[in-house]
Amino acid sequence: MTEPDIAYGELTFQDSHPGQIAAVATLLGFTPPPVNTARVLELGCGTGFNILAMSQALPNARFTGIDYSPVQIERALASASAVGATNIAFLCESILDFAAEPASFDYIIAHGVYSWISGETRDALMAIIERCLSPNGVAYISYNTYPGWRSRIVARDVLTFFAQPGATPEERVRLGREGAARLIPAITNPESLYGQTLQAEVAPLLNAPDYYLAHEYLVENNFPTYFQDFTAHAARFNLQYLAESRLLANSFVLGSDLRKALDENAGPDILRREQYLDFLIGCYFRQSLLCHAGVPINRDIEAERILPLSVSLTAEILDVQPDAWRIRSHIGAEFTVDDKPIVKILELLRQHGPAPVPTHVFMQPIIDALSMHAVAALGGTIIAGILLAGWSRGLWILRADTPAVVNAASAKPIACPLARLQSQRTTRCTNRLHRTITLTADEQALLQQLDGTRDIEPSPALARLAAEGFLIA
Repeated sequence: MTEPDIAYGELTFQDSHPGQIAAVATLLGFTPPPVNTARVLELGCGTGFNILAMSQALPNARFTGIDYSPVQIERALASASAVGATNIAFLCESILDFAAEPASFDYIIAHGVYSWISGETRDALMAIIERCLSPNGVAYISYNTYPGWRSRIVARDVLTFFAQPGATPEERVRLGREGAARLIPAITNPESLYGQTLQAEVAPLLNAPDYYLAHEYLVENNFPTYFQDFTAHAARFNLQYLAESRLLANSFVLGSDLRKALDENAGPDILRREQYLDFLIGCYFRQSLLCHAGVPINRDIEAERILPLSVSLTAEILDVQPDAWRIRSHIGAEFTVDDKPIVKILELLRQHGPAPVPTHVFMQPIIDALSMHAVAALGGTIIAGILLAGWSRGLWILRADTPAVVNAASAKPIACPLARLQSQRTTRCTNRLHRTITLTADEQALLQQLDGTRDIEPSPALARLAAEGFLIA
């Protein structure tokens, strides 16, 4: 594969985090390896920021990243050295050449790799997972999918048409973007199906980052696939489909209307249901979890399985009234919550700040809020059901890890070293919960000072950095 010279930014991908992966697996009756002490491999790690951020929040876990680009690995090593990371290794290797001991990793991540490599390399990637994944380990693979990418191929062809083959990667991006910008207003029939499709797919790319256009649309290889073909490929390497990493993307948490359509047209088989769902919604991207074939999976969802996990608030609180909260979920949906136990959980999560909260913390407050003391023995079942409902609505997520983060600043606050480094370059920084947060200029400047050597006066900027999960002391 021809390597674009435009490097990826300092990107992290929350859905690839083992804490989230393990939580979804746990819901399905699977017993994944403990996250806090896990061995994690990322294939095609780029600049390494994704697992470097994980390594900072999980100091007792071990991380390895490989990438075939010397430039990317140099950046990864420099960042790791700058923050004093000791539990991570970066190797400049091809997926075709990578060798590791059998069962040597508990979680394997391949984000933005599968669709952009040759068939031979895709086979090698699956072979690595088959050989290197521990018996109850979980692999995460993201990939472009049909049918959604059928229309996106048109946008790819447009950019490629305008980008001169002999130009530098930077020039190709510029030429492709400029050509696409001229094309949109000149479409002869913008109201036609083709015209609407072209506008919908090309217009968002005009403001997309250079690295995204270079690696997603102008790279030589980009091979979308149907979900059913992806899972068939995995099965050739004795791997089975587990779920989607993002809970809300799974067919088993859909509303009743969609579930009815799946029941009537796809039947009980999970692979047919997921493929039929892709046809219904026009899916163009998946983040699928795989495990070894033969490992038992129980998709008869029992809420009590999530009781060993912790809860992390992801919804943005827009307005608070005595009995109703206006919120924005982490997928952007806005709605009012007036259900008493869910409001109580939101209150508790906000009080606890950014640190994930063990589920047992909610037991007594919910029993009191619902006046259910006479049936307190059923508290665990009821709490689990409420937490699962909120997770399915995007109010919070369940996690299987305990990231190193504090809820309040000390007299000499210390922020995550990697976030401090990142804040020297951008206002978009990764917190200890693996979320990307956009900071104000004041917050960005303050974050750089929080190394534990200074007395810092309380301020709105400091309070927000604490609330958003950047502080470790």
